[in-house]
Amino acid sequence: MGTTAQFIADLCQAKGPVYSISTACSSSGKALVSAQALLDADLADCGDCRWC
Repeated sequence: MGTTAQFIADLCQAKGPVYSISTACSSSGKALVSAQALLDADLADCGDCRWC
């Protein structure tokens, strides 16, 4: 898992943690919570949360 996330990171020349979350209906909420946790821990400068 994570090939789409890695592709987007490579395309944007982003560095740092790269992963994707897929949990059906709760995935957007989980992605936002995970992004906020990374930001709060100073492990990321920004987060990109998308949905289909």
